[in-house]
Amino acid sequence: MTATESGDGTGSSRARPVRLTSTLEPQTYRQLTTFCAEAADAIAVTRVPHATVVRALISRLATDSALRSAITDDVAEALRTD
Repeated sequence: MTATESGDGTGSSRARPVRLTSTLEPQTYRQLTTFCAEAADAIAVTRVPHATVVRALISRLATDSALRSAITDDVAEALRTD
C-alpha cells in the first residue's frame, strides 16, 4: 500500500476511483432528488444522477472560494449542533 492509498495525503493522486457512501436525512435526500429533477429539465436530459451532482459540487469547491467559504460555515454549524 502506498502513502496515498493509506490516506495520509502524501504522494501522487490515486489511479483508481474511490467509492463514497453517505447516509442522508429524508429531507436532504428530497432536496437532492428535487435538484436532480429540476436540473434534468433545465438541460433537457431524462435524468441527472446524484453522483454527478456530488462530483460537480466537489469540483466547484476547489475553484469557487465563495462556495468554499459558505460550505465551511455550514459544516462548522452542523458540527456544533451534532
